[in-house]
Amino acid sequence: MRVGFIGLGDMGSGIADCLARSDANDVVVFDLDQQRVDAAVAQGAQAARDLSEVAQDADPIVLCVVNDHQVLALVEQMAPDLLPGQRIVVHSTVTPETIATCQAIVGMATPCSTWAFQADPMVLGKARWC
Repeated sequence: MRVGFIGLGDMGSGIADCLARSDANDVVVFDLDQQRVDAAVAQGAQAARDLSEVAQDADPIVLCVVNDHQVLALVEQMAPDLLPGQRIVVHSTVTPETIATCQAIVGMATPCSTWAFQADPMVLGKARWC
């Protein structure tokens, strides 16, 4: 499994490092702080050049950022590059309204979870909750 991980702060770096050290996972990471990316690479992760590379190359994509604004910005930026069936997992403290807005951005159907959604394999650019 190739896991994309965006957000390598205090919580995100710990999770990404554990995943990268695991033999079961191939991890690609992105963060605005290059030192955090370098630290994850030292644990076995691979650095992505940009968000597009993560969106095109990983499933699931884990978002571990500070707030609603950052989650929305990331989903908006990645939406054009998401592939059918691709999953996004949000490990951030966000409101239900933020998840609903993410749903609208990528065209998701009926929710069954507020933390994860999956691109609909039938309609490119659409997703459903998983």
